[in-house]
Amino acid sequence: MPRLGFLLLLSIAACGHPAPDHAPPPPPGSRAGAIAAPAVPSVAVPFRWSAGPLPCETQLAVRAATATCARDGVEVEVRLGGTQLSIARVDRAQVAGHTRWSVEVALAAPATDPVVATIPQDGVVVAAATGADAIELAFVDLATGALRGRARVPVTATGPVQLERRHDGEPLRVHARTAGGGATALVDATTAAVLGVATTPAAAIRTRMDPAAVAADGVARAVAGGDAITAGWDDALVVRRRAGADDDAAPRWETTLIAGSGPFRSELVTLHVAGDLVVGTVHHPSASWTQVFAIDAADGAVRWRRTVTGIGPIAHSAYANHVASRVDGDLLVVQGVESGGTYVCTIDLATGAERACVDHLAAADVVAPAAPAHVPPPRPAQARPLGPQVSDTSCTPSTAPRAALSVRRESAINVFGVITTPSDGCRPRLSGGIAGDRVELTVQDGPAPAGAGTCECRITFRQDVDDRSQRIVVTRATRQGTDPLVTEPVPTFGP
Repeated sequence: MPRLGFLLLLSIAACGHPAPDHAPPPPPGSRAGAIAAPAVPSVAVPFRWSAGPLPCETQLAVRAATATCARDGVEVEVRLGGTQLSIARVDRAQVAGHTRWSVEVALAAPATDPVVATIPQDGVVVAAATGADAIELAFVDLATGALRGRARVPVTATGPVQLERRHDGEPLRVHARTAGGGATALVDATTAAVLGVATTPAAAIRTRMDPAAVAADGVARAVAGGDAITAGWDDALVVRRRAGADDDAAPRWETTLIAGSGPFRSELVTLHVAGDLVVGTVHHPSASWTQVFAIDAADGAVRWRRTVTGIGPIAHSAYANHVASRVDGDLLVVQGVESGGTYVCTIDLATGAERACVDHLAAADVVAPAAPAHVPPPRPAQARPLGPQVSDTSCTPSTAPRAALSVRRESAINVFGVITTPSDGCRPRLSGGIAGDRVELTVQDGPAPAGAGTCECRITFRQDVDDRSQRIVVTRATRQGTDPLVTEPVPTFGP
């Protein structure tokens, strides 16, 4: 909105003419006085920063670092004039834009770098400004413009802050760069209470990638105490410590990172030895997630495992995810190049706690990880059983047992059925399979317990079929020979 138009609309709102059908804004000229910064406790919260442009996000997560936040036709904006913080909501659905409300907040001292965010789930607008010795926050009702609360965070920031809320109901995170690195304040978006402040040293905040980081691969190797540490796919993605440097030696221990399921094995891994730990990353090259882990080098026990923040949640279909990592002092440094952006995250080796994540790095600071040299092979196709797979057998004593077959098609390659059969001894077994253009199944009595009589038994089974299968023939084998029991056609498949 042009500045003149903004000031004009601001003046109209201040004269007591709010938009119709909405509660009026705060009384014109009302100002909150300076608020003191109470002592706040230290908290353990990871620092997060966007090194590139950070457009306002209000759906998958709340993030903001600019003076305007526009989403779904609703725009909020904040401006500074000396010690005046001016906040306004403009509904862009109107042809010329309509200022629904505007409000002015008096600051304790002159400030710079205004930032605004919308938290639609809570119906609140958060405006922030950087003062000489504190960060000023104002919480305003999104619908009416009423001032909900004020907060003053005792952090000396070196520039504009970045606002974040990861999940509904969580506190607002106020991230700021400082002379010593970074600081993150937790602020209750409902009460405006400052819940705590975390400080992060500059050494944990990485804004560029290191070409020495090791790219993830389908196979990884390290050495600990002369023993080979390997990671790779068998039926699962497994880390092993072997006796000696021979990769084929018997394992001292093995730890599963990803359990095998389905025909595809895609996850890639990095591996490092750091003191008494084996640490690394595991990720899917076509999905937006990366996990870090630490395993005790002595016994293979998992010390910790977590998912890194990376670029945060992102909706996607086709996707690419490339990861590299390295150990630097007491940190595991994870570097990611994804379709949705880039990042560097640092993880505390001792605890697995995330220290900091910086995303959307400048192009000159990005080092693309090398393509994997070993791509996990697909799981070998397992031969389907051609014989019957019995899921249940039940028998009841009977002096006149029946013989019957009920069968239906489950898919193009199998049928589901129930055989009703006489049984001497009440312990029938089912065998057989595909034989040319038919399926031949045989019911055979098992060893009869002493005193057992005749039963009528129901055998529930599944059986493979193929394009040639025309009928199912069931026979019964007894001591006297084999007798036909029942025959049914193989049901057709499809509409």
